[in-house]
Amino acid sequence: MLNANSWENNARNIRRGALIRNEFGVTAGGAVPKMRGRLFYFLSYEGIRDRIPSPRFRTIPDPAVRGGNFSRIPVPVYDPNNNDPFPDNTIPASRLDTAATRLLALFPAPNQTGIFNSRFGIATDNWARQSGQNDNKNFGMMRMDYSPSDYDKIFVTYSHVNEGPRDLIRDFDSVLNTTIGPRFRNIRRMTIGYTRVITPAMGNQFLASAQRDPRVIEPWYPDFDVTRELGIQNRIGTGLPTVSIAGGFGNYGESNYQNWVHQPSSLSDIVNWQRGRHSLKFGGQLYQNQFWYVAANNTSGTYTFNGEITGRGTAGRNNPVNALADFMVGAVKTANYPVPQIPVNRVNYNLGLFVQDDWKATPKLTLNLGLRYEFETKQIVRNNVYSRVEIGTGQLLVPGRNATANLNLNNDKVNLAPRIGIAYSLSPKTVLRTGFGIFYSNLWVNNGELIAYTGWTNAQTFVDPGAGRAQPFSFRQGFPVGGSLTGVPDPLDLFARATVAQPLATGGVTYDPNDWLPMNMQWNASVQRDLGFSTVVEAAYVASRSLYLSRPVGANNPQLDQAIAVSVNRIPLQQVRPYPRVAGFNAVLYDATSSYHSAQFKATRRFTRGFSLDANYTFSKNIDTASNQADSFQIPWQFANIEKSRSSLDRPHSLVVGVIHELPFGKGRALMNRGGLADYLIGGWQWNALFSVSSGLPFTITQVNTNLILSAQRPNAVDPGRLNGQSTQVEFTGPARRYLIAPNQSGFPFQASSNTGIGSVGRNTGREPGFHNWNLSLFKAVPVTERVRFELRFEAYNAFNAINWREPSSANIDNANYGLITGSAPPRQLQVGGRLSW
Repeated sequence: MLNANSWENNARNIRRGALIRNEFGVTAGGAVPKMRGRLFYFLSYEGIRDRIPSPRFRTIPDPAVRGGNFSRIPVPVYDPNNNDPFPDNTIPASRLDTAATRLLALFPAPNQTGIFNSRFGIATDNWARQSGQNDNKNFGMMRMDYSPSDYDKIFVTYSHVNEGPRDLIRDFDSVLNTTIGPRFRNIRRMTIGYTRVITPAMGNQFLASAQRDPRVIEPWYPDFDVTRELGIQNRIGTGLPTVSIAGGFGNYGESNYQNWVHQPSSLSDIVNWQRGRHSLKFGGQLYQNQFWYVAANNTSGTYTFNGEITGRGTAGRNNPVNALADFMVGAVKTANYPVPQIPVNRVNYNLGLFVQDDWKATPKLTLNLGLRYEFETKQIVRNNVYSRVEIGTGQLLVPGRNATANLNLNNDKVNLAPRIGIAYSLSPKTVLRTGFGIFYSNLWVNNGELIAYTGWTNAQTFVDPGAGRAQPFSFRQGFPVGGSLTGVPDPLDLFARATVAQPLATGGVTYDPNDWLPMNMQWNASVQRDLGFSTVVEAAYVASRSLYLSRPVGANNPQLDQAIAVSVNRIPLQQVRPYPRVAGFNAVLYDATSSYHSAQFKATRRFTRGFSLDANYTFSKNIDTASNQADSFQIPWQFANIEKSRSSLDRPHSLVVGVIHELPFGKGRALMNRGGLADYLIGGWQWNALFSVSSGLPFTITQVNTNLILSAQRPNAVDPGRLNGQSTQVEFTGPARRYLIAPNQSGFPFQASSNTGIGSVGRNTGREPGFHNWNLSLFKAVPVTERVRFELRFEAYNAFNAINWREPSSANIDNANYGLITGSAPPRQLQVGGRLSW
């Protein structure tokens, strides 16, 4: 009842949705009778029932234009038959695609004024509803501890997590919905540990663990018959295909099915040995990562409409008006349809060995000296349903046919990671510390969870036929091949039969065979001083340097000198690819770098007299050549080094302050400590506060790709002093905040780059708004009996209901919502809880 409404809801007159979170649980533990204190048990259960409201905003075609009437729209709609504008900017009824018209009839009417864009003459975010997410989780855990002797201890833990159905937030309660269906998850994990005291100075600890994590996701509307309901003549599978309309209208329809099992396991052993001033540890860990999965994305196929057909080529590309008009005349730009992949069993192994010596060299000097060895195998697929397109040759590699089990990838065998730490007591109240270490991360995480490998997907892809050209079939006609694909494919046969017109559909990623493990070097130096009054302050310099980081590359994309052929002469992109018989495919290269430098300051007051304080401030700079695999590069496969800039993770300023304070009232405290009724009412209270403020994260200014070979084209800078594009005034456009200068405003610092070049604006020149927040809580402990205690908790997240703006909904200068912030972080949320302990 006391939760606040969000800014975006208030701006659109939408009532606050009910946030309901029920969290409950019970624990029990103790000694097993008649086991002489050698066997103990612990049981716990926790349940969570979440109902999380979330408004959904969509841009809906206005009913006035659904019949083809664009007469009030300032963007011309051209007849693809003669490249002349349709008379009165209206598409004749005889030219409308009947399947598109029927699908548009399923759209709701706009229920919001939205954000009017004068350039395109449309309102964006003109439909809204209060949706939500239902999330049910159950956590159970059991632990048994057994000591057969004074020197041995064995423990076993078993945990079970049941999740589902997890109802992800849906924008539409109809076949138009695009979010994946309800998810079910059933995780089971077991760990066995054995500790042995060998001598008073030596001990050994052994651990073994295994986990099984199955997940299933099913589509919401699998039985929708597009032939009967929409009149699409040739359909694939069941359910509505994904219809993608560019320029801000987005995707409609979803037919994803996913079924996968993550099954990791590990063994580790550590020996501890105390020898004089040396505290030694050495041991190792062997880890197996295994992943079974069957995935089918958009089993009914995907149709895309991008505006080039009624927009006369690249001039209409991603223009929302022309993209909608393309859809209405049924002019399909690209399309594809897959079938469920054969089950795949991926596996790889990690081995880590280490030795560590904590050496008390003198009463004032302590050295921490260590060395670790890391080894990770490249993944294999046990049933050989695996492939990759080789960089440099374009050849399809299949294990057991023309490649090794790991597709000719070399394992990086030399990965030594030294660690050193030095602590010196300059005085009883001052300590100097410094350290250096090398750390490796594994490659498994970059393989993703759901990968359909080239040649095994058995997909049919209808590639871009060239700028301004549509597919030979319309939306109403559907895919040229009806029915569904069946049978186990032969990847090398499909590769041999591929042509430029029907290239081999690609899936997954490929790698450089000689890539090394990503490496991170970290070093620091600090001084810590005890000021007395239970207060310690610390100043530190913390830095890192990373090498061999992952970087995404379009490995079959043309070179920049092909831009004229593709964007001007309208030669199909597929014809100028390095390997024309293979569709575009991705590679992950491990050649990116990053550097991080920071000054960190910390003040801590230990909990004394009912009060503690912890304050941390960091001033930092983070620079890299690639931040993640979704980075906005223009042409990374050709000019990688020019993308060096501040990282997408860069936050120059961050301050966090935490306070814990026990009020001085009640039993055992300074005031009103005689017990009785007063103690129950005002005694035992404690309040906590957590304040945080930080800079926003960077983002990249982009534009529509008029140069069709680029990955994410950027504009040119008109005013190099305003590369962030940020407006100096706070202004609102309907239910949106104008954060970046609009393209039609004076002082707009960018202009579109050409269809044959690349933009001069760098990567990550913009920065989203900063963040500030107060979380407050109030606790009261109530003793029921000597052994029973009840705790009452009141918690307020974003207690003062601060508006923390999210990033702009679009940083593309050609998007209707460019530079507009349409959402904010969660508003104030209140929570009440109770805990009974005995």
